Amino acid sequence: MNAPKRPVLENRPHQSLIPREIVFLRHLVSVMSAISPRLGAYLTSFLYFVPKKSKGRIGAMSPEPELIEIPTEHGKVHRFYAWGQGPTVLFVHGWGGSGRQCRHLIKPALEAGLRLVTFDAPAHGENKERTTSGLCIAGCIKQFAAAQPGLEAIVAHSFGGIVALMAINDGVKVSSLALVAPPDPDLVVTKFAALLRLSDETVMHHKRLIEKRFKPLGVNPWVAFSLQRLAATKVRTLVIHDRADEEIELEEGRRVAHVLRASCHLVTTGYGHQRVLASPEAIAGVIEFVDKRPASAKAGASRAADVVQEAPH
Repeated sequence: MNAPKRPVLENRPHQSLIPREIVFLRHLVSVMSAISPRLGAYLTSFLYFVPKKSKGRIGAMSPEPELIEIPTEHGKVHRFYAWGQGPTVLFVHGWGGSGRQCRHLIKPALEAGLRLVTFDAPAHGENKERTTSGLCIAGCIKQFAAAQPGLEAIVAHSFGGIVALMAINDGVKVSSLALVAPPDPDLVVTKFAALLRLSDETVMHHKRLIEKRFKPLGVNPWVAFSLQRLAATKVRTLVIHDRADEEIELEEGRRVAHVLRASCHLVTTGYGHQRVLASPEAIAGVIEFVDKRPASAKAGASRAADVVQEAPH
């Protein structure tokens, strides 16, 4: 079967992916690029690593989650939040998202006897950092997997899919991976350039600055983050995409599914990029895909969940 073609990029303002200030700075970047592509590239490269901040605390969600604090080697603490008992499923949000986006999965996961865990990535949600990168977020996944045995599956939305693949590529072991609206990592820079309407020369300098950022880590970003490299990891994969997604088009999702040799590509209709996480089809597909226990074990877990839900407060 022939691989899906890469989608034609349009200069659509994907404003839900970026901080509001970037929209205001678009014209400034264009002016600076006209004066000096190098100056335009410096501003672009700063904005490239600044995610949108989502409001709301995971800890304030209902039901109240268990707080898991994992210290890092740099003296910081990564906070993870968990619901339920059983095989662990880690939800990874996308760029500019937050762990709260897993809220529609909580009840189905509990009913299935799964343990759902999530977190706010660095520079997202309640975290105070201003900038971050895919490597930093993948590091959180790796630390969780090392500190918390029993990680069975990862469910990742949007850019979180790239991050999850990076972590798995770096040794995180999972039985299955569910990618919801995954982007093609090879198109990320090009799409950001189209968003800011950058000149070719500015894009060239921007790419050099990205390379400079990762060079001290011994990482070539065009290799480490490439779809072909990430697809080298063999993991049972489900890809979910919505036909109405205007941020990451269906053709992009189809290409990701093809290159990853996904076990299943589920296509929904009418939910778009964000609301697909609340789609009953997507939720049912994720739960069924990640939970591969015998039917008897699932039935027992379901009965236990009913007891917990009916217990008086």
